[in-house]
Amino acid sequence: MTALNTHVLIVDDEPHIANIIRRTVKQMGLSAIVVSNGKQAVDVARTLDTRLACIICDLMMPVMKGVDAIIAIRAFNPKVPVILMSASSYHTLSEQAAMLPRISFMGKPFMLAELQSFIDQMLYRRCE
Repeated sequence: MTALNTHVLIVDDEPHIANIIRRTVKQMGLSAIVVSNGKQAVDVARTLDTRLACIICDLMMPVMKGVDAIIAIRAFNPKVPVILMSASSYHTLSEQAAMLPRISFMGKPFMLAELQSFIDQMLYRRCE
């Protein structure tokens, strides 16, 4: 997998958070695509299909919630790894996310080193 054909889809309705994630992804040598709601995420993921290396997705967004978007994306791309993010309780959201394979949960706020580590783990899972 090379940076030329791998894309990280960032789904967050908070522009400042999305921008921090985008910069981190680009610094890691990957292509970053940012959308602000779950419906946009499904549309972009359908276009990228197998070129999608991973998805970093907030849970609470307008139009379509993060988990609903991931379920829709997994219908046509079942192996794409996902990092779900939220400022809400880890315990509550991890139960919801645990029903889906190849899911990690990252709480907000997060440290950049933590974000990079999560992305590295997801890219490794993509290669499994």
